[in-house]
Amino acid sequence: MSKSRKEPASNLNIIVIGATGCGKTLFTRTLCERVKGYQVQGSFRESSPHVLQGPLEPTQELYSVSMQLEQSSNQRSTSFTIIDTQGLVKGVALGHQLGFLAKYIDHQLERSLIEESKVKRNTKAYDTRLHACLYFIDTQLGDGLCDMDRLAIELLSSRVNVIPIIGKADTLSARQLARQKATFRRQVFDIYKIPLYGLVTLDDDDDDDDDDDDDDYSNDDQDTGGTPFTPTDISNGFYLSPSDPTLSEDENNQDSSTLKFLTAMLQHVAEKEANDDARAMVDYLKNMPLVVIGYEEDETTGQPLVIMADGMDSGTGSNMADGTILGRIYPWAVVDCCDPAHCDLERLVDLLFSSHGEMLRLDTLKRFYEQYRIDQLLSQRVEDMVTVKSKANQQQPIL
Repeated sequence: MSKSRKEPASNLNIIVIGATGCGKTLFTRTLCERVKGYQVQGSFRESSPHVLQGPLEPTQELYSVSMQLEQSSNQRSTSFTIIDTQGLVKGVALGHQLGFLAKYIDHQLERSLIEESKVKRNTKAYDTRLHACLYFIDTQLGDGLCDMDRLAIELLSSRVNVIPIIGKADTLSARQLARQKATFRRQVFDIYKIPLYGLVTLDDDDDDDDDDDDDDYSNDDQDTGGTPFTPTDISNGFYLSPSDPTLSEDENNQDSSTLKFLTAMLQHVAEKEANDDARAMVDYLKNMPLVVIGYEEDETTGQPLVIMADGMDSGTGSNMADGTILGRIYPWAVVDCCDPAHCDLERLVDLLFSSHGEMLRLDTLKRFYEQYRIDQLLSQRVEDMVTVKSKANQQQPIL
């Protein structure tokens, strides 16, 4: 009997970006600690020694952490890399920071293009293309997007799948958090029309087709001619904005008006076509931007504070093998960083490594890498034409 061959590992590369003080570095440590149980022994790599150790300090330069993960739930291996970056600052330096990040992301696409263009390719070359950018929104100045966040997200969303994150969620009340989410969604989708992961901009030319779309959707018995949306369409085109019970009716109505129609379309696909990708996108979009909480660290070592899980609900939290949880201790309560009642870390882990992993990789290949490849080839063709014309002019005899 022949042994079944193990499937090759999938790559997943994510970059963490956002303003200084938004919780990016602590989140990076928290996520790495959360997936440590899936880590293949001996696979852990750091771009600089001990970057995840020691007291927590602001990140001064980009660094990466890589590891091989194997989850029993999906029986697949993932080569995972997370990249933490220096916090963005307002002012003159912002332009330089965004320029550096854009070049860094483009360079990863360029590496793949160079390898693909070789006559003899290296089949074992590691894919460094970035599949997702976890962008931490600056909530320190109030609701909605500040100018810095808007500029950064607009730039990044043309190069990588941007997933918005609210860090330090334990510093916001439930009402503040709900209002922040509603304002963010309305600004991103209706006002600025930024194509984040899961969203697309609606051009004016598309408005003429709205009536036809309404007619098609209103008749549930009408033959749709098959699944109307592919996974890539879904990951690029729909946004869910349900009413939030913590907001008043007037506040709920301030959410994006366009999203209600798109919500119905996506739910229609999920229910009628039994589309798992649509269901996954519904869950992501109805909770976007995702909220996370970083663990409380030991001030000396930077490692998670030891918090025993005794007396806590073991069915919803992050109970580790040693009986501890990742959390924060307050005089009035203990917050579990992996409890869905408190934040979305577990939802994010599932999104990255299971329900959305393939869609993120597909979007990176079909949307961002393909556009970069076309742009580079067209640019090279223009340069070649200019060179040929210049040589022809030089060789032309002077009368």
